[in-house]
Amino acid sequence: MTIRALHVASELYPLLKTGGLADVAGALPPALIERGADVRVLLPGFPAVVAGLTDIKPVAQLERRFDTPGVVLERGTLPPNGLVVYLIRANTLYDRPGNPYLNDKHVPYGDNAQRFALLGWVAAQLA
Repeated sequence: MTIRALHVASELYPLLKTGGLADVAGALPPALIERGADVRVLLPGFPAVVAGLTDIKPVAQLERRFDTPGVVLERGTLPPNGLVVYLIRANTLYDRPGNPYLNDKHVPYGDNAQRFALLGWVAAQLA
């Protein structure tokens, strides 16, 4: 029996790192794959995430949630190990420059609740 795991995070080393979460999210999936697990990762479609993946293809158009139009689930791979990464393409929520949590004045984005609620909702749908 193969273990199947879906890791859900807001950042993943080496694509995007603001703290220790990225280190764990970047190290644990490959370690589990080495032990025979079927592992996937789900991330928001932040610009750094999109830029670091290869072979990105749409998987599904998702229904409108949290007042966000045009949400698409995509699948890509992370070189060099080929880790499968699902990414939520919701440009009004995730396509912003700089830090994924704070604006250019280092103030949390006012819609962070919606941004990360969408991540949780998509994770529940995938699981």
